[in-house]
Amino acid sequence: MSLPVAPSVQKLLFEREGTSTCVPEAVEGLGPAAPARVLTDEEIAAFRRDGAVLLRGVLDEQWVRFLQAFFLDVTKRRNVWDVLYSRMVGNFYSAQKSVLLYQTSRCGQQIGQLSPTSSMAASLLDSKEVRAIEPNIALLSFGAAGDSGHTAWHRDDLYIAMRRKIDDRGASGVRFWIPLLPFTHEEFQFKILNDSVDAREERQRHGLEIFGTDFGHHDDVMARGADVLRRHTIAVDTFRPGDVYAFATDTAHFARALNCTVNNCPRFVLSYAGDNAVYESRKLTSLLPVNDNQTDGAPLRGTQFPKLYPRTD
Repeated sequence: MSLPVAPSVQKLLFEREGTSTCVPEAVEGLGPAAPARVLTDEEIAAFRRDGAVLLRGVLDEQWVRFLQAFFLDVTKRRNVWDVLYSRMVGNFYSAQKSVLLYQTSRCGQQIGQLSPTSSMAASLLDSKEVRAIEPNIALLSFGAAGDSGHTAWHRDDLYIAMRRKIDDRGASGVRFWIPLLPFTHEEFQFKILNDSVDAREERQRHGLEIFGTDFGHHDDVMARGADVLRRHTIAVDTFRPGDVYAFATDTAHFARALNCTVNNCPRFVLSYAGDNAVYESRKLTSLLPVNDNQTDGAPLRGTQFPKLYPRTD
């Protein structure tokens, strides 16, 4: 899939040599897959109320295997931009990050068209159409035991080239945090702040608003408001393949690798935009000017935001 950049730039930075398909033809012929179970009304309501929901057992064993193959396709076949991105953006996190997954991986294109995650995003966002947005990330921790690579409390929407079209219409996008092997909170911590109206207003009253990645601000809010943040934190003790942790693109979260020496805590973060998303030019998602074909305040379009749901052949 071509990107709106010069062919020479795409070849130099983004070509993923040796990338291969991962979904068998027989499965591909069945069309887009459904989740292993239907999302409940309570789960959808929780996402829209709190900005996050843990979806247990929504991916079956077959699709876990396909996602694992997708992960290997992008982490074993690194392109130049993967290396630069990991060293410029992800170095503090002690992790390899691979981005532009749908555009650079043959397996990724199949996952985008066929994975049940696209229809799940449509349900959570109440959207007729869903597009892939950056950053879609494959994460592989390589820190030693106790190395504790971590983020600050942060929000991703400041780095995603879109915004809500209507503020009270609901989230413009959703991110799916997907573990590919089992690990526990003793190996890896992933926490989300409840983003309900009440929780957000309480943090505002205490001056505990979370913005982009700022470690100084993180230390400050933890020192001043640890009790409030603890009450608002939605944490997971055990991570299992088949589970998906869904959170809105403007929901604050925190991640820390504590001891990933056994299996490197492999996980995906797949990102989707819904009907309430419009382009915002002030944000550079991939650190490269690849959005010259977008218009401020207009719906997302183009190959850098490929439409995944409903599928169009």
